[in-house]
Amino acid sequence: VRMSTLPQGGTNSVAHMVNAMNKVLRDCIPDVTMPFLDDIPIKGCPVEEKDELVEPDGCRRFVVDYINDCEKVLERLEGAWLTFSGEKSAFGQSEILVVGHLCRPYGRKPSLGKVEAIYAMKKRMQVSHRSPEVPGSMRILSHLDSALHTHREASLRTTKKGP
Repeated sequence: VRMSTLPQGGTNSVAHMVNAMNKVLRDCIPDVTMPFLDDIPIKGCPVEEKDELVEPDGCRRFVVDYINDCEKVLERLEGAWLTFSGEKSAFGQSEILVVGHLCRPYGRKPSLGKVEAIYAMKKRMQVSHRSPEVPGSMRILSHLDSALHTHREASLRTTKKGP
C-alpha cells in the first residue's frame, strides 16, 4: 500500500511532511531548493551571474548548472520513491505562484487574483451591514472594520499634540 496524500486531521501530519521533505532534500537545502510541503522550487542563478560562457556542447554555463540542480533534486526524490506530476511541473520559470503570492528573483508580491478578491471583499463589506445579501461573517467584518476605523481616529485625536 502506498500513501499518496497527506492524512487530514492528524495532529502533526503537516510537520511530519515538512520533516520528511527536508530529510529527502537535505543536501539541496538552502542552496538549490527550499521545499514548502509538496512544492519544490528549484533556484536558478541570479541575473547578474548569468554568464555568456558556452560549454563545448553549445549550452550556456548557467543553463547547464540549472539542469544539474534539477537532476540532483529529481534523483533525491526518485531515491526516496517519491513521485511528481510532469503535468503540474514547470521548469525554468522566472516567477512562480505559491500560496497566492508571485515569487520572483527579487522578492514576492500578492497575485493579482488575490488582490482583486480582497478588493471585492471590501466592496461587499461597504454594502449596508443589514443587507440580506451579505453573509453574517461579512457583517461582522464590517462592524469590526468600522470599529477599528473609529478607534484609530479617536486615538489619533488624543495623541496629537496641540500647537
